[in-house]
Amino acid sequence: MASYVACVLLSLAATGPSRTGRDVVSAMHDRYAGKWYRTLSFVQKNTATAPDGRIEHSTWREYARRLKRLGFDLATVHDDSWEGRPVYVVGARAGDLRTRQFWVDKERLVFVRRAAPRRTVRPHTMAQGEELTMRPALLFLALGALAAPLPAQQGLDTVQIRTVNVADGVYMLMGAGGNIGVSAGANGIMLIDDQFAPLSDKIRTALTAINPGPIRFLLNTHWHGDHTGGNENFAKGGVVIVAHENVRHRMSVEQFIAAFGSKVPPSPETALPIVTFTDAVTFYLNGDSISALHVAPAHTDGDVVIYFRRANVVHMGDTYFNGRYPFIDLSSGGSVDGMVAAVDRVLAMTDHSTKYIPGHGELSGRAELGAYRDMLATVRDRIRKLARQGRTLAQVKAAKPSAEFDAAWGTGFINPDRFIEILYTDLSKR
Repeated sequence: MASYVACVLLSLAATGPSRTGRDVVSAMHDRYAGKWYRTLSFVQKNTATAPDGRIEHSTWREYARRLKRLGFDLATVHDDSWEGRPVYVVGARAGDLRTRQFWVDKERLVFVRRAAPRRTVRPHTMAQGEELTMRPALLFLALGALAAPLPAQQGLDTVQIRTVNVADGVYMLMGAGGNIGVSAGANGIMLIDDQFAPLSDKIRTALTAINPGPIRFLLNTHWHGDHTGGNENFAKGGVVIVAHENVRHRMSVEQFIAAFGSKVPPSPETALPIVTFTDAVTFYLNGDSISALHVAPAHTDGDVVIYFRRANVVHMGDTYFNGRYPFIDLSSGGSVDGMVAAVDRVLAMTDHSTKYIPGHGELSGRAELGAYRDMLATVRDRIRKLARQGRTLAQVKAAKPSAEFDAAWGTGFINPDRFIEILYTDLSKR
């Protein structure tokens, strides 16, 4: 099963010094084996009878062989740092960001980053049957695609749900994956996004502490698994799931995210939104009018922003990454122009007292959102100008169009080089 790769890269940890990538991966397995989903098992235990009658037991760690077949050089490892923490980099030498590699936190010894040149990660270049195919929630946790803070990647059993009081009757829950919005009051609870399936019980516990009423509605801001991973669990409890029609479509069929060279299989029928809309929908709930507004393709083609009009709060989904460069999913119809347009639309309909819940990062005010917008527009305009001049990606990177923003925005999963690549890929097509 291909998803054993996700398990290796997501959950395994190592202790003590390591001389090769195999040492890192083997020790990661030894600590975490059996602690993750049964469907992610990748270890084969063997029993054999020796010629002299002795019973011998062995464990075949299939992942090491297949990781090598997927193009990772497990004989190579070096030390580096990621978001201020020491890491092992398996698969490449120091300074080489073009060779397939994965990064492992030294202290927690969990996967924090994967990098690979696009030409080597498309399925047709892999061994037959070896595409990196995973359940949606695991893809986004495993690959860190959506820049969850490092503590949220240690293992979902250790994740704690933090409740932030945003306004009267409006809350933000932070755990692993996208930030959750909550409306709670006399009419019950409405959720915006739901992170990963294994966190559903913890989310319910956090909600009960806010309001013991029923969870009535769940609104997805877009289709990615770190925002929809709990859908099935909540739907089984009678929660009505609502989303833009493109979200249901993308969750219904296999997706391919080119940025990670990864296939995402369809979600179970139970996890799909049962109410969809094309432009906008409003919930009159808990004394507020809560409007979900579809924006032009931005992070994906199914993005919505949610405006709590009385509370003066906007949940922006992944059109807003606070304090870090955003991931723009070009494979799902996203575009940097749409990202800027989404922020402009929200700024135009709100005021200086509005609070903004980002898809990732801390609760925000108008100044932080404005700074994010200016960063996006400035880097976009510079790269667009260079692309129109016929510059190559290498030449654009050498021009350092994001230089003055990198210290403040470039320390998340999407580092400056990756951010430039995404914008150049988007803008050079037009």
